[in-house]
Amino acid sequence: MGRWLDRNAKWVIPVGIGVFLGLAGLGIFGFLRWFDSFIRGQPSYRMALQELRSHREANEALGSPITAEGQIQGSWQRTGPRTVATYSVPVQGSRRTGRLLVQATAFGDDWTLERVTLQLRGPPGSIVIIAPSASGK
Repeated sequence: MGRWLDRNAKWVIPVGIGVFLGLAGLGIFGFLRWFDSFIRGQPSYRMALQELRSHREANEALGSPITAEGQIQGSWQRTGPRTVATYSVPVQGSRRTGRLLVQATAFGDDWTLERVTLQLRGPPGSIVIIAPSASGK
């Protein structure tokens, strides 16, 4: 075996490294796809898109119809019955594109949108869809 490796090391080692990196890349891609579909299936995601689509100023800025496509970025943390989600969703309309920034919390299955903001390039910059409550939640 030692002689075989000595004779074939020039291709075995690079191929082994390539296979390892390829499998690691597939694992990362698979996780990102899973996270994306996980968020899209959550009530907070559907609620935030509904709020965006019913917001007059956001509709004027983006143009109708408003769709959400592309990779979702963010975090999801569950501690006991409480869940905190902070993520951004690429959105586009007939006029412009932007990112919908969502901060939401849940106790059990009861979701609350804490803050939803549409971030745009150029004026007006950002549009607050749902502002944080005055009580500081």
